Amino acid sequence: MIGVVVANSDGVVIRSTATTSLFETVDNYPGVIADVVERARQVIKENDELTFLKIRTKKVEYIVVPDKEFTLITLINPSSESN
Repeated sequence: MIGVVVANSDGVVIRSTATTSLFETVDNYPGVIADVVERARQVIKENDELTFLKIRTKKVEYIVVPDKEFTLITLINPSSESN
């Protein structure tokens, strides 16, 4: 695991355990993730709710848990996972 980032509803990082050795712009994650979460919410039907979102790239896997006041973002190194 790379770390965990907690951001408020404005996208400001409140707490972070993410190591910056792999990713130097941890403060930018909440803003970018918030845009993706908002687009995902637009796609979901009216009677459903977005409880979490999983985004995987070659370098990092994001597990996003959005809430009204806070967003929890877990960053995982996919190459270190055992499949």
